[in-house]
Amino acid sequence: DKSMIEKAKKAAALKAMESAPEHGLIGLGTGSTVSYFIQELGKRIQKEHLDLKAVVTSFESQLLARQHGITVVPLMGIESVPWTIDGADEIDPDGNVTKGRGGAQTLEKIVAAMSDWYCLVADQTKRVDRLGTKCPVPIEIIPQALYLVLSRLSPLPCKVHIRTSSEKDGPVITDLGNFIADAYFEGIDDPPKLDHLLNDIPGIVGHGLFIHRADQVIISTFEHEEIKIVTQNLKRTSGR
Repeated sequence: DKSMIEKAKKAAALKAMESAPEHGLIGLGTGSTVSYFIQELGKRIQKEHLDLKAVVTSFESQLLARQHGITVVPLMGIESVPWTIDGADEIDPDGNVTKGRGGAQTLEKIVAAMSDWYCLVADQTKRVDRLGTKCPVPIEIIPQALYLVLSRLSPLPCKVHIRTSSEKDGPVITDLGNFIADAYFEGIDDPPKLDHLLNDIPGIVGHGLFIHRADQVIISTFEHEEIKIVTQNLKRTSGR
């Protein structure tokens, strides 16, 4: 039921709002669940006159933040962000995630690394036993390195497709001016190993595997008309 999924997304976003700071700087990720948070944050800033500014991870979030009266500051020059909210496309039992269906994975990972507290929000449809079973791993590639990267990916047990758009001829171009290759696995056996392997290939700017990077995962579950929130606090070991 799509309407229940949307209600669950909003419930997860509202739960995250309880721990969001009321002044200073906040990080805003990208995606449908985060968009509910941005809308609600805009209402709170206007109603309670909060002294909050935001850094964003995509043009999409920037436009939405401005639309809802949230002041956006440039990411360049920022060293740390006290608190960031972000979404996920897949979440495994250890709190590792796949991100990047919206193509913003590189800036999302940069902001995650800047963040003192990195909170992921999602609904139960994003839960998986193994990463790579529902979504591909998006890999952002400098255009000049495309064929080098594809040759380095060829031994891996995955099918790789250059992401294209139905509304534009040719490849999708990210906010940073790069290509995206989607790597389709039938489940990833060792996500940390794949993370390191991708990090070592020249020409890959970033990818959608976020391994041990979250401090907290908030998942909304639903059965019939009842929504429950499951909060998982994690021991973050990378990206800071």
